[in-house]
Amino acid sequence: MEPSKSFAAEFLAYALERLVAPRILVLGAAVAACAAVASGSQHPEVSAPLAFLLVWQFRLWDDLNDLCVDRVLHPGRVLVRSTALRGFGATVVAGVLAVGLALALGAGAARALAYAGLVAAFAAGYRLLRGSPRRLLRAHWVLAKYPAFVFLAAWHPVIERAAPAAVLLYLVLCLIEIAGDSGLRGLREARALAVTEAIAIAGIIVYMVFP
Repeated sequence: MEPSKSFAAEFLAYALERLVAPRILVLGAAVAACAAVASGSQHPEVSAPLAFLLVWQFRLWDDLNDLCVDRVLHPGRVLVRSTALRGFGATVVAGVLAVGLALALGAGAARALAYAGLVAAFAAGYRLLRGSPRRLLRAHWVLAKYPAFVFLAAWHPVIERAAPAAVLLYLVLCLIEIAGDSGLRGLREARALAVTEAIAIAGIIVYMVFP
C-alpha cells in the first residue's frame, strides 16, 4: 500500500502546485465562459466542469511531455522530483477514458469521436515536436487544444457563436504566450505574428459585438 500512498501525496502536491494555480484556474474559467457563449442551450453545470477537466487533464499531459525541459529550467517542481511517474501517466490514461465515456454518454458518439481525434492528434504532435527548435510553431500547436475544448465543453454548440469564441480564445492565448516569453519576443517572425493576432482579435470582437 505504500506506493499508492506515496503517489496520492505526490499527486496532491502536484495538483496544489499546478492544477489550482491562479493562471490555470483563469484559463479553465475562460474556456468555460467561451463554451457558455458557444452553447445553443445553457447548461453550465455540465460545460463548466467539463471545461476544467479538459484543461487539467491536458495540463498534466503537457507537464509529463515537458519533463526533460523542466528538469533543467524548473528542477524544484513536484513532477520533476516525482518517484511515481507511472502513476501520473496512468492518471492521464484514466482521464482520457473517463472524458471519452462522459462525452459518449452525455453528448453522443460524434463528440466522443472528436475528442478521440484530438487526443490522437496531440499524441502525435507531442512526439513530432518534442525537442523541436521551432519554438513559435510548438507554442502555437500546444495552444490549439483550447479552442477544441470550447466545442467539446459547449452544450449543443452553435457554429455561428462557437467558431468566433474559440478562435478569439486561441488568438488571445497565443498573444499572451508571445508577450510572456522573452525567447519568443526576440524572434522577428513572432513579433510580426503577434501584431497580426492583435488585429484579428480586434476584428473578431467587433464581429461579435456588432454581428
